[in-house]
This record gives sequence, C-alpha cells and structure tokens, in this order.
Amino acid sequence: MGAHGGGALIAFNRDTWNSLETEAKALIIGEIPAALAELATGYVAEDELAISEAGDHGVTINPADPEVTALLAEYRKGEVERAIERAEERGADAARQLSEAYLENLAKWEKISNEVGMDKALIEEALNREIYSKLEM
Repeated sequence: MGAHGGGALIAFNRDTWNSLETEAKALIIGEIPAALAELATGYVAEDELAISEAGDHGVTINPADPEVTALLAEYRKGEVERAIERAEERGADAARQLSEAYLENLAKWEKISNEVGMDKALIEEALNREIYSKLEM
C-alpha cells in the first residue's frame, strides 16, 4: 500500500552515460541532490496543502481504522520473506542478500531523514555526502 520508493528522477543507460563528457556528467551529478531535495519537500508541502484545504472542498479526513492498521501490520510481518520466496521461484539471483541490503539502506535513510527533517539544504547535503560525491565519472 502506497508509493514505490525506488523510482529515479533521472536515469541513463550505461552507454549513454559513458558517452557524455566528464563536464556534462559533473553538471548532472552536481544538480541532482538539490533537485531531489526540492522534489521530496515539494511532495510533502503539496500533501500538507491538500490536507489543510480538504474541509473547504467538502472532504473529510478520517483517522486510520485500527482494524486496517492491525491487518496491515500483520501482513508486513511476512512481506519480505514472501517477496524473497517469489523472487527465488522466478529464478532471481541473491534475492535474500538484495532484500537484506535494501532493508539496511532503508533503515539508514530513515535515520538520516529523521535527522535532516524537511530542511532542503540538509537533505541536499546528505544526498551528496552519502551518494553523489562518491560517484565516479
């Protein structure tokens, strides 16, 4: 339930990326953290605006139903293991290792997100520090 958390703001296939001049790569890499920070905070701002204006448009926002919350929590207990099993059934290599790496990175970024909050400059700095400054051109 909810949005997929792995989409790319910008993506290149390897051949296209390798065909770019170093200066072009540096320009793209240099701008991505700010663009991602703007995107993330923009989504939150839009959500907050929609919630604040909901009543003006006859929309009622209800708290989460405790039964649905409990069902979702129960489902999530086995979600990762089911995903690994399905991936392995379909012939995926290293499904368990990939899942573990994903969950470790998710926990790392949840911690960073809690630390930086909605401060665009801090989000940008974290993205650059943790990812973009480490890219080779």
